[in-house]
Amino acid sequence: MLHNTAPDDRTGAADAPVAAWRRWLFPTLALVATLAAVTAFWAARQVARDRDEVAVVGPPVAAVDPGFVGAVIQPARPAPRLAMPAHDGSWFDLDHARGNVVALFFGFTSCPDVCPMTLTHLVYAMRQLGDDAERVRPVFVTVDPDRDSAHIVTVFLRGYDERIVGLVPDAAALRDAASRYGVVYQKDIPAGQPTDTPHYTMTHTASVFLIDPDGLLRAALIAPFTPEDVVHDVRLLLAEADAR
Repeated sequence: MLHNTAPDDRTGAADAPVAAWRRWLFPTLALVATLAAVTAFWAARQVARDRDEVAVVGPPVAAVDPGFVGAVIQPARPAPRLAMPAHDGSWFDLDHARGNVVALFFGFTSCPDVCPMTLTHLVYAMRQLGDDAERVRPVFVTVDPDRDSAHIVTVFLRGYDERIVGLVPDAAALRDAASRYGVVYQKDIPAGQPTDTPHYTMTHTASVFLIDPDGLLRAALIAPFTPEDVVHDVRLLLAEADAR
């Protein structure tokens, strides 16, 4: 049965829900705004916490007048933890290198050009540093744990300098270290080869990170650079340490 409503009744019925809607609108908006502010606050705290845990995100930032040849990392901050097996069977811990300048490089033994060139530059820099070379710890971290065993890294480093420490992390430890230093690496498989082929190369960040004697990440030498560039920046860090 159809129910006929008088005009005045229609108006009153329509106004009731509108009034209720208006009554709840502003409290609801206030609640939403409050929740958004709280969410933003905790998100900002989490971002800050993550930023404290990760030393480098993206490329280093050069200062206006850094004095270094390499890109200066601003602000200087504690180098991320690095603790993993070394090529000689020992255990390397970055904390134990305090008092020395650490020259840290990520690469792989099958690298056709950039890695050998970088390590050669480090070798020549060590020779030019003379007695100061005893206060420098070159560290090579393989980004190819599937092929670079401790034995292979040992044989590879024999052609350079016995003072270079080769680190051989497993896949999980490598991912963690690389992410904390802002290092990118990728396995490049030739077209037509299966995913498990041993015939591949690696694309990776080719920078030498310089960590000062206090354990602070200070600069990154980005290829191409020369042995003299390494010597220059290492001596700056040693002079700073001696002046303190």
